[in-house]
Amino acid sequence: MKNILQQITSLITHTFFTLLVLAVGLSVLSGCATSRGAAGDGGGTLKKKVAITVFENRTQIASDEIRESFHRQFTAKLTRACSDTLLVTPEEKTFPDYLKTLPRLPSGLIDNYALAVTGRKYGFNAIVTGTLLDIKIDEEAYGFWWFKGSRPYIELLVGVEALDTETGAKILDERFVRKIKIRQDEFESLRSTETRTLPLLTKPLQQIADDMGVSICDAVNDQAWKGYIISVLPDKVILSAGKDNGLTPGDILEVYDSGSTISGHAGQLFFRPGLKIGEIRITAVYPNRSEAVVVSGTNITEGCTVKRR
Repeated sequence: MKNILQQITSLITHTFFTLLVLAVGLSVLSGCATSRGAAGDGGGTLKKKVAITVFENRTQIASDEIRESFHRQFTAKLTRACSDTLLVTPEEKTFPDYLKTLPRLPSGLIDNYALAVTGRKYGFNAIVTGTLLDIKIDEEAYGFWWFKGSRPYIELLVGVEALDTETGAKILDERFVRKIKIRQDEFESLRSTETRTLPLLTKPLQQIADDMGVSICDAVNDQAWKGYIISVLPDKVILSAGKDNGLTPGDILEVYDSGSTISGHAGQLFFRPGLKIGEIRITAVYPNRSEAVVVSGTNITEGCTVKRR
């Protein structure tokens, strides 16, 4: 019996010291990881920069008031939902002129390639475009047999797209629909005038704005942060991202080739993500620009993509 107790005691003691060694080892490893982050090599979260363009109004109710009201609600929701993202809206002085009238292909589609090329120069990770597609005022049948009747309603349809500047491809393409019932007197009034349309659309516009904000934030958050080299000088390279994005001197970034393209539908061009071709080290940062020196690689050119390693 005494031998059995000694064996159990020995086993417990051995197990305790094994767990203690493992705990200390994990603590040391964790400390090493933290110190590497603090040294500027992969520490901190880099903020993505997203442009929100003015939404196009294709509805029969050609009211700037409706479009502007929706845009205000949408950007307010997006600002709250994407608190870790740098949003640039048309209301800001820094909003690029080239986004006020979007480039288009002969087919009428947005020129995604031209949009991505210019978006890189401004340091955008994504560009959001949208359209008020339809505001339908109609009646629908309800009931059956002698209980049949008609019920007036307003239906709102809005489309939104988000373009990734690394590839020129869409990371979001979604349609949002909201239908609300209205009174018969409101229906009759709307058939002859547009003056009371906006108050009736306030609720569905807000609901769509909320849903769109969540969808866009999810799409942007699913993408890794990317930056772009906009100039290569003999002694340094210039990036279109800086202090506002969270870059700091000493950060090491990987450089990827981004000059190859592939053709798509209706004359669209897309960037083909390339292989890693080198590394750079940040030496100076400004609000929306930064300078770096080449650590490795010989084919680093303007337009290359950079990512945190």
